[in-house]
Amino acid sequence: MKIQQVVKIILKNVILVLIIVFLASYVFENWNKIDKFEYEISWVFLSLSFILLLGSLFFLPLALRNIVEVLGYEISIKKMCLILFYSQIAKYLPGGVWGYVGRVYLYKKEGMSARDASTCVFLETLLVLLSGIFIFFLSFWFLDQIPSIKWMPIKYIQTIGVFGVIILFLLMHPKTLNFLWDLVPKRIKKDDLKFDYSYFSLLKPGLFLVFFWLGIGGGFWLLIRSFFYIDPYLLPITTGAYVLAWIVGFLAFFTPGGLGAREAVLVLLLNVYLPIYVSAVIAASARIWWVIGELIWASISFIWNKFEMKKIENGVKAPHF
Repeated sequence: MKIQQVVKIILKNVILVLIIVFLASYVFENWNKIDKFEYEISWVFLSLSFILLLGSLFFLPLALRNIVEVLGYEISIKKMCLILFYSQIAKYLPGGVWGYVGRVYLYKKEGMSARDASTCVFLETLLVLLSGIFIFFLSFWFLDQIPSIKWMPIKYIQTIGVFGVIILFLLMHPKTLNFLWDLVPKRIKKDDLKFDYSYFSLLKPGLFLVFFWLGIGGGFWLLIRSFFYIDPYLLPITTGAYVLAWIVGFLAFFTPGGLGAREAVLVLLLNVYLPIYVSAVIAASARIWWVIGELIWASISFIWNKFEMKKIENGVKAPHF
């Protein structure tokens, strides 16, 4: 094993341990408050949060199918659900890349070339990230309702959000992506990707992903509300907090599925507006909430495709969605 690989493994483990220690110290220091925290779960709000989560997750395969169509391929929505949610399970394996490798493999089984499959996964990942950052910047416009933000004038924060959104739109242009990809050293990039899509063709999948994040944010607020009373005016702020935590967890390549990193960021952000013991409970619950949603959709996708295969075996032509 090369020395660079050894250093990388050690660095990953050190960062993961630091995150675990950070979360453990938070819980330990506030254990008395957590232990004395009396709450009664509101099953109505909890049920609504799961309904909104499952409905929002469906926007992901809708957006991904549109991106596939941009590259000249056609995959049914039921098959896209299977490809997406099955590959998502693999992201919790050590290494953090198996979800994307699995999706490339499944795309190739549907007749896509290796280059187009890699390009598709790259565009999907980038568009999910950029749409999430867009929602995060959008939440800046609601900060004037939060009196605890005093270290920077609100107008400066909102200006940063405007420029951030402009940069995001410029970044998705194919000429920009081709320019940036050409800057990557050849020894690092394994695929010769080429972005030659129409710029406005990503508008529809991008809109689906915006709806996805807004729904996830609403579901997350309902999840908090099921444990603890929270004012409705905090909905944009909790949405931005969850999106930022998800993005940090996504970029935390050293942990499977961003495990630990996402929770640490959520605890820090929610602690600004909620008691620390509530933040800790919500951060842990949000991970379980998300995983359950993905597993439910993986099960639905399997049954949906299995039912179609049985109809084909019985000689019944299945409708194409």
